[in-house]
Amino acid sequence: MDPLFIFLIVLALIIISLLFLLCLQTSGRKTSAMEGLMIAHRGLHDDIIPENSLAAFRAAAEKGYGLELDIRLNKEGKVIVFHDDNLKRVTGVDKKTAEADRDDMQNLRLKGTSERIPYFREVLDQIDGRVPILVEFKPGKNMEELCRKAEELLGDYKGEYFIQSFDPRVLIWYRKNRPDILRGQLSEFFHIHGTKIPRITEFFLRNLLFGFLSRPDFIAYNLEDIKRALGLRLCMKIYHPKLLLWVIRNGSQLEQAKSLGALPIFERMSFTD
Repeated sequence: MDPLFIFLIVLALIIISLLFLLCLQTSGRKTSAMEGLMIAHRGLHDDIIPENSLAAFRAAAEKGYGLELDIRLNKEGKVIVFHDDNLKRVTGVDKKTAEADRDDMQNLRLKGTSERIPYFREVLDQIDGRVPILVEFKPGKNMEELCRKAEELLGDYKGEYFIQSFDPRVLIWYRKNRPDILRGQLSEFFHIHGTKIPRITEFFLRNLLFGFLSRPDFIAYNLEDIKRALGLRLCMKIYHPKLLLWVIRNGSQLEQAKSLGALPIFERMSFTD
Protein backbone atom coordinates (compact mmCIF):
# COMPACT_ATOMS: atom_id res chain seq x y z
CA MET A 1 0.00 0.00 0.00
CA ASP A 2 1.22 3.50 -0.86
CA PRO A 3 2.96 5.03 2.23
CA LEU A 4 1.43 8.42 1.39
CA PHE A 5 -2.04 6.88 1.41
CA ILE A 6 -1.36 5.26 4.81
CA PHE A 7 -0.05 8.59 6.15
CA LEU A 8 -3.18 10.42 4.97
CA ILE A 9 -5.43 7.83 6.59
CA VAL A 10 -3.54 8.08 9.89
CA LEU A 11 -3.61 11.88 9.72
CA ALA A 12 -7.36 11.86 9.04
CA LEU A 13 -7.95 9.56 12.01
CA ILE A 14 -5.89 11.81 14.28
CA ILE A 15 -7.81 14.90 13.14
CA ILE A 16 -11.16 13.15 13.61
CA SER A 17 -10.10 11.99 17.09
CA LEU A 18 -9.02 15.49 18.10
CA LEU A 19 -12.27 16.97 16.83
CA PHE A 20 -14.21 14.29 18.70
CA LEU A 21 -12.41 15.10 21.94
CA LEU A 22 -12.97 18.81 21.39
CA CYS A 23 -16.69 18.17 21.00
CA LEU A 24 -16.82 16.46 24.38
CA GLN A 25 -15.75 19.55 26.30
CA THR A 26 -17.56 20.46 29.50
CA SER A 27 -17.34 23.69 31.44
CA GLY A 28 -15.05 22.29 34.14
CA ARG A 29 -16.89 24.27 36.82
CA LYS A 30 -17.31 22.93 40.33
CA THR A 31 -20.64 21.24 41.06
CA SER A 32 -20.26 21.10 44.85
CA ALA A 33 -23.76 22.55 45.27
CA MET A 34 -25.11 19.25 43.93
CA GLU A 35 -23.10 16.92 46.15
CA GLY A 36 -25.08 14.36 48.13
CA LEU A 37 -28.41 15.11 46.47
CA MET A 38 -31.09 12.49 46.11
CA ILE A 39 -33.37 13.77 43.36
CA ALA A 40 -37.01 12.68 43.12
CA HIS A 41 -37.96 12.15 39.47
CA ARG A 42 -41.04 14.29 38.71
CA GLY A 43 -41.47 14.67 42.44
CA LEU A 44 -42.14 11.94 44.98
CA HIS A 45 -44.97 10.16 43.20
CA ASP A 46 -46.56 6.74 43.47
CA ASP A 47 -49.89 5.04 42.72
CA ILE A 48 -51.71 7.63 44.82
CA ILE A 49 -49.73 10.82 44.20
CA PRO A 50 -49.37 11.63 40.47
CA GLU A 51 -46.12 12.70 38.82
CA ASN A 52 -45.31 16.38 38.33
CA SER A 53 -48.02 17.42 40.78
CA LEU A 54 -47.93 19.88 43.64
CA ALA A 55 -48.53 16.95 45.99
CA ALA A 56 -45.51 15.07 44.58
CA PHE A 57 -43.27 18.11 44.97
CA ARG A 58 -44.54 18.78 48.46
CA ALA A 59 -43.84 15.16 49.45
CA ALA A 60 -40.28 15.35 48.11
CA ALA A 61 -39.57 18.61 49.92
CA GLU A 62 -40.95 17.25 53.20
CA LYS A 63 -38.44 14.39 53.04
CA GLY A 64 -35.57 16.70 52.10
CA TYR A 65 -35.09 15.35 48.58
CA GLY A 66 -34.20 17.49 45.63
CA LEU A 67 -36.86 17.39 42.96
CA GLU A 68 -36.80 17.09 39.20
CA LEU A 69 -39.60 18.48 37.06
CA ASP A 70 -40.44 19.16 33.42
CA ILE A 71 -41.52 22.51 31.99
CA ARG A 72 -43.29 23.50 28.78
CA LEU A 73 -45.37 26.36 27.45
CA ASN A 74 -49.15 26.05 27.15
CA LYS A 75 -51.45 27.75 24.65
CA GLU A 76 -51.36 31.07 26.53
CA GLY A 77 -47.58 31.02 26.68
CA LYS A 78 -47.52 30.22 30.40
CA VAL A 79 -44.79 27.98 31.81
CA ILE A 80 -46.44 24.80 33.04
CA VAL A 81 -45.11 21.63 34.65
CA PHE A 82 -45.87 18.58 32.50
CA HIS A 83 -43.72 15.88 30.92
CA ASP A 84 -45.49 14.61 27.79
CA ASP A 85 -46.25 16.54 24.62
CA ASN A 86 -49.78 15.09 24.78
CA LEU A 87 -52.13 15.23 27.78
CA LYS A 88 -53.65 11.78 27.29
CA ARG A 89 -51.42 9.49 29.38
CA VAL A 90 -51.78 11.56 32.52
CA THR A 91 -55.17 13.28 32.13
CA GLY A 92 -57.07 10.98 29.76
CA VAL A 93 -57.69 13.81 27.30
CA ASP A 94 -56.17 13.38 23.84
CA LYS A 95 -54.83 16.89 23.24
CA LYS A 96 -51.44 18.43 22.56
CA THR A 97 -49.96 19.92 25.71
CA ALA A 98 -49.02 23.04 23.77
CA GLU A 99 -52.77 23.53 23.14
CA ALA A 100 -53.73 23.29 26.81
CA ASP A 101 -55.68 26.43 27.69
CA ARG A 102 -56.84 28.06 30.91
CA ASP A 103 -59.86 25.76 31.19
CA ASP A 104 -57.68 22.67 30.82
CA MET A 105 -55.33 23.94 33.51
CA GLN A 106 -58.26 24.48 35.84
CA ASN A 107 -60.42 21.44 35.10
CA LEU A 108 -58.23 18.50 34.02
CA ARG A 109 -57.10 16.14 36.74
CA LEU A 110 -53.92 14.05 36.95
CA LYS A 111 -54.44 10.27 37.04
CA GLY A 112 -57.97 10.61 38.38
CA THR A 113 -56.90 12.46 41.55
CA SER A 114 -57.78 15.94 42.74
CA GLU A 115 -54.41 17.19 41.46
CA ARG A 116 -54.28 19.38 38.34
CA ILE A 117 -51.48 20.49 36.01
CA PRO A 118 -49.48 23.08 37.97
CA TYR A 119 -48.08 26.32 36.70
CA PHE A 120 -44.32 26.61 37.25
CA ARG A 121 -44.83 29.66 39.43
CA GLU A 122 -47.04 27.63 41.76
CA VAL A 123 -44.30 25.04 42.24
CA LEU A 124 -41.69 27.68 42.98
CA ASP A 125 -43.99 29.36 45.49
CA GLN A 126 -44.70 26.05 47.19
CA ILE A 127 -41.09 24.85 47.43
CA ASP A 128 -39.83 28.33 48.38
CA GLY A 129 -36.16 27.34 48.48
CA ARG A 130 -36.57 24.38 50.86
CA VAL A 131 -34.81 21.92 48.51
CA PRO A 132 -32.88 22.24 45.22
CA ILE A 133 -34.87 21.99 41.99
CA LEU A 134 -33.62 20.34 38.80
CA VAL A 135 -35.58 21.91 35.94
CA GLU A 136 -35.84 19.96 32.69
CA PHE A 137 -36.73 22.08 29.67
CA LYS A 138 -39.03 20.54 27.02
CA PRO A 139 -38.74 23.31 24.45
CA GLY A 140 -39.82 22.04 21.03
CA LYS A 141 -39.99 24.91 18.55
CA ASN A 142 -40.32 27.61 21.23
CA MET A 143 -36.93 27.09 22.87
CA GLU A 144 -35.98 30.72 23.30
CA GLU A 145 -39.40 31.77 24.55
CA LEU A 146 -39.47 28.96 27.10
CA CYS A 147 -35.97 29.79 28.35
CA ARG A 148 -36.76 33.47 28.65
CA LYS A 149 -40.09 33.02 30.42
CA ALA A 150 -38.77 30.34 32.75
CA GLU A 151 -35.84 32.49 33.72
CA GLU A 152 -38.15 35.44 34.39
CA LEU A 153 -39.69 33.26 37.10
CA LEU A 154 -36.44 31.72 38.29
CA GLY A 155 -34.66 35.06 38.37
CA ASP A 156 -36.69 36.04 41.43
CA TYR A 157 -36.46 32.62 43.05
CA LYS A 158 -34.39 32.51 46.23
CA GLY A 159 -33.72 28.78 46.25
CA GLU A 160 -31.09 26.62 44.56
CA TYR A 161 -31.86 25.39 41.07
CA PHE A 162 -30.10 23.74 38.14
CA ILE A 163 -31.26 23.31 34.56
CA GLN A 164 -31.04 20.41 32.13
CA SER A 165 -32.36 19.45 28.72
CA PHE A 166 -31.98 16.96 25.90
CA ASP A 167 -31.85 20.01 23.63
CA PRO A 168 -28.32 21.54 23.58
CA ARG A 169 -29.81 24.87 22.49
CA VAL A 170 -31.21 25.31 26.01
CA LEU A 171 -27.73 24.92 27.49
CA ILE A 172 -26.31 27.31 24.91
CA TRP A 173 -28.98 29.86 25.83
CA TYR A 174 -28.08 29.54 29.51
CA ARG A 175 -24.38 29.66 28.80
CA LYS A 176 -24.94 33.00 27.05
CA ASN A 177 -27.62 34.54 29.28
CA ARG A 178 -27.16 32.96 32.74
CA PRO A 179 -23.65 31.51 32.85
CA ASP A 180 -23.80 31.37 36.65
CA ILE A 181 -26.48 28.64 36.60
CA LEU A 182 -25.26 25.04 36.52
CA ARG A 183 -26.49 23.36 33.33
CA GLY A 184 -26.72 19.70 32.39
CA GLN A 185 -26.96 17.71 29.18
CA LEU A 186 -29.53 14.93 29.18
CA SER A 187 -28.90 12.02 26.87
CA GLU A 188 -29.67 8.40 26.04
CA PHE A 189 -29.80 6.05 23.07
CA PHE A 190 -32.88 7.73 21.63
CA HIS A 191 -33.86 5.18 18.97
CA ILE A 192 -33.73 2.30 21.44
CA HIS A 193 -36.25 4.12 23.62
CA GLY A 194 -38.55 5.01 20.75
CA THR A 195 -37.63 8.65 20.10
CA LYS A 196 -37.86 9.36 16.38
CA ILE A 197 -35.10 11.74 15.33
CA PRO A 198 -32.69 11.71 12.36
CA ARG A 199 -29.85 9.20 12.73
CA ILE A 200 -27.10 11.81 12.51
CA THR A 201 -28.81 13.96 15.16
CA GLU A 202 -29.20 10.92 17.37
CA PHE A 203 -25.51 10.06 16.97
CA PHE A 204 -24.41 13.57 17.95
CA LEU A 205 -26.79 13.77 20.92
CA ARG A 206 -26.09 10.36 22.45
CA ASN A 207 -22.34 10.91 22.09
CA LEU A 208 -22.54 14.43 23.60
CA LEU A 209 -20.98 15.97 20.50
CA PHE A 210 -22.56 19.38 20.99
CA GLY A 211 -20.52 19.83 24.17
CA PHE A 212 -18.09 22.26 22.56
CA LEU A 213 -21.02 24.67 22.16
CA SER A 214 -23.06 24.00 25.30
CA ARG A 215 -20.21 23.21 27.74
CA PRO A 216 -22.38 21.35 30.28
CA ASP A 217 -21.49 21.27 33.97
CA PHE A 218 -23.03 17.83 34.41
CA ILE A 219 -24.29 14.94 32.31
CA ALA A 220 -27.60 13.20 33.06
CA TYR A 221 -27.72 9.85 31.28
CA ASN A 222 -30.23 7.01 31.05
CA LEU A 223 -29.02 4.26 33.37
CA GLU A 224 -30.02 1.57 30.87
CA ASP A 225 -27.58 2.91 28.27
CA ILE A 226 -24.38 3.65 30.16
CA LYS A 227 -22.62 0.36 29.32
CA ARG A 228 -22.85 1.04 25.57
CA ALA A 229 -22.34 4.83 25.76
CA LEU A 230 -18.79 5.27 24.41
CA GLY A 231 -19.16 9.04 24.14
CA LEU A 232 -20.18 9.26 27.80
CA ARG A 233 -17.27 7.10 28.93
CA LEU A 234 -14.77 9.23 27.01
CA CYS A 235 -16.31 12.40 28.36
CA MET A 236 -16.15 11.12 31.95
CA LYS A 237 -12.55 9.94 31.55
CA ILE A 238 -11.24 13.13 29.98
CA TYR A 239 -13.32 15.95 31.48
CA HIS A 240 -14.73 14.41 34.69
CA PRO A 241 -18.11 16.16 34.68
CA LYS A 242 -20.64 15.40 37.40
CA LEU A 243 -22.77 12.41 36.40
CA LEU A 244 -26.48 11.98 37.14
CA LEU A 245 -28.26 8.72 36.33
CA TRP A 246 -31.96 8.20 35.69
CA VAL A 247 -34.25 6.56 36.50
CA ILE A 248 -33.16 4.66 39.63
CA ARG A 249 -35.95 2.34 40.80
CA ASN A 250 -34.37 -0.21 43.15
CA GLY A 251 -31.54 -0.77 45.60
CA SER A 252 -29.15 -2.45 43.17
CA GLN A 253 -29.50 0.43 40.72
CA LEU A 254 -28.85 2.86 43.55
CA GLU A 255 -25.66 1.01 44.48
CA GLN A 256 -24.61 1.01 40.81
CA ALA A 257 -25.05 4.78 40.68
CA LYS A 258 -23.09 5.26 43.89
CA SER A 259 -20.26 3.04 42.61
CA LEU A 260 -19.93 5.38 39.62
CA GLY A 261 -19.97 8.47 41.82
CA ALA A 262 -23.26 9.50 40.23
CA LEU A 263 -26.21 11.32 41.75
CA PRO A 264 -29.45 9.29 41.52
CA ILE A 265 -32.63 10.63 39.94
CA PHE A 266 -35.04 8.14 41.46
CA GLU A 267 -38.65 6.99 41.55
CA ARG A 268 -40.51 5.17 44.34
CA MET A 269 -39.36 5.08 47.93
CA SER A 270 -39.03 1.44 48.99
CA PHE A 271 -35.23 1.46 48.83
CA THR A 272 -34.69 4.82 50.55
CA ASP A 273 -37.08 4.71 53.52
